[in-house]
Amino acid sequence: MIENSLLITNDIKDVTANLKIQSAKINGIVDTVKDTTDSIVDFEQKVQREVETNVFDALNMITAVSKGIKSFLNVLSGQGNGYSPRKKIRQFDDDDNLF
Repeated sequence: MIENSLLITNDIKDVTANLKIQSAKINGIVDTVKDTTDSIVDFEQKVQREVETNVFDALNMITAVSKGIKSFLNVLSGQGNGYSPRKKIRQFDDDDNLF
């Protein structure tokens, strides 16, 4: 009976040692998953910032070009920018019609 209790005690020590090893491995795996997740989140945020910046730059460019074209067409058609077509001046052939 004493031998059986010594065997059981040794088995419990071995199981406990194995549990500690497995626990350390699991902690390592959890840390690796956490680091990978953080890396993925950082990458996603970086890509989002760059894409948003490029999209906003493109939208600003399109807005500027469309405003430029609109202004050009307004000036070309005589509308906008305070421009009004010149009135024709009546020309007189002789001085008698002036007054």
